[in-house]
Amino acid sequence: MKKITLFLTLFFAATMTIFAQDEALTATAYPSGTVSTLWGDASDLKINFNKAVKYTAPENGLKITDKDGNTASEVGNVMFNGAGTTAYILLSNSINVTGTYYLYIPEGTFATEEGEVLSETTFTFTVENNDTAIEGVDSE
Repeated sequence: MKKITLFLTLFFAATMTIFAQDEALTATAYPSGTVSTLWGDASDLKINFNKAVKYTAPENGLKITDKDGNTASEVGNVMFNGAGTTAYILLSNSINVTGTYYLYIPEGTFATEEGEVLSETTFTFTVENNDTAIEGVDSE
């Protein structure tokens, strides 16, 4: 009975590992609710990944732009939790001016140790009445 239980446990673990490897690298941005300001100190803006990643610091860099493409804030630094699945985004300045803003992530900005890269992704933020809410996520 112990051999069967051990076999089933190992089989289940191997199956789950195979399925996890087949899953594409994805990201979601937070906050998911409303805040008064999108602070520049990473207390507000973070990106969660379904796999551990590293930041590749692309040449054009991460930044938040307004609807006209003007830079609203540069990304000063990217820090990770211990597991490498949450990136905390430090902005060069806080954003609290009414408008629509975009965090554009070029393809390859975040990658796993195995070389899998996050596809081009844009997170859309709307600031209204000094409150910030994520409207949605647009991925290509």
